[in-house]
Amino acid sequence: MKNMLHSVTLLLSVFFSTLNSIAQHGHFVVSSTISFLQNSSPLDSREFARYKLNTALTPEIGYQFNDNFYAGAFLSVGILNGADITRYYETTFFSPGVNGRFNFMPLISNRTKVRLEADAGLQVLSFYGTLYNRNSNARLSQVPANRNTLSFGPGGYLGARMAFPVSKSLGVTVGYRWHVLNNPWIDLVKKTTDESFSFIHDVHVGLRLSLENMLKGNEVRVDRKKYQNLNTQLQDLQQNQQRLVASNEARLKEKDDQIVAMAREIDSLRAYIASMPERETDSDMAPAVSSSTRSPGKQVDPMDAVKTKAFRIVVGSFPTQLMAQSYMEKSPLNNPDMFVVYVEDLKTYRVIYKSYPTREAAAKDLGKVRESVKTAWIIYF
Repeated sequence: MKNMLHSVTLLLSVFFSTLNSIAQHGHFVVSSTISFLQNSSPLDSREFARYKLNTALTPEIGYQFNDNFYAGAFLSVGILNGADITRYYETTFFSPGVNGRFNFMPLISNRTKVRLEADAGLQVLSFYGTLYNRNSNARLSQVPANRNTLSFGPGGYLGARMAFPVSKSLGVTVGYRWHVLNNPWIDLVKKTTDESFSFIHDVHVGLRLSLENMLKGNEVRVDRKKYQNLNTQLQDLQQNQQRLVASNEARLKEKDDQIVAMAREIDSLRAYIASMPERETDSDMAPAVSSSTRSPGKQVDPMDAVKTKAFRIVVGSFPTQLMAQSYMEKSPLNNPDMFVVYVEDLKTYRVIYKSYPTREAAAKDLGKVRESVKTAWIIYF
């Protein structure tokens, strides 16, 4: 007996050490069930004075690796009894074992927390039993013959169960197990000389307590498949982002190259224009600010015009005074008040269409000016 208990303890220790080393994303589960048993025996009558309900109590602890897989260990303690016309038996047992379950519900629907599990296990039934005379209650036989030892029946079971959630951690379970044990003496009788097995039907109800949220309250668990899908989507988005950044950088570089090329062309054009011989005219000797001479009407003194700041409509900007003066003389705008002003900071000559005291007043004329010069703009200086 001591050797048997030592072996079972060693088995359970190795079992849970293995679970602890390989489990990374699961949690512990504690459960307990009450079983209502029916032994396949010729002594199956319940109509006798000393009959007790065939029951077993089974505490269990295990590890839920994910939504599907579970492995655990259990210890069942219970009684079996029954009678025929002349005899009745009483058997007390305890049965350590290991089991595993697979939850099929995620394969059917992800919208429910109900669990539909296939259940299987290995166990060793340890028992002692007595056979009595039904009329006199005299002892007829006992197994084992020495009451200081136990009789063993190694075996296993197959079954199914459902778990219904009551709260985030607690659930109610109902299920069925069919036990096959390699010992025909559980009911202390043999139907045939070559009988080797006992069969027990087991209907059970119980409670299932998940320790996931109780032991690790500051952790948030995510379904592994959902996490992997989200991680894959994140990697795809990051790759797309990198491709877009690389594409935009290539486009920006192309634009920069175009701008540099255009700047070089402008510099070349300015150098060419600057190298062209200019006619000696009165405008060459004009001061930094000059007025238009295209119309014999009222003349504007450009020096007076820029003494005070105002809103001005600019219709052209040129690198040389000659170009600005030439543009003003050939401009389609019929305004005798046009003049050229040199902007020292920008090293450019601007052709001013007209000056205005307010932006609103300038804006009224801007639309008319842009009918002839689309690039005209308003500036305050």
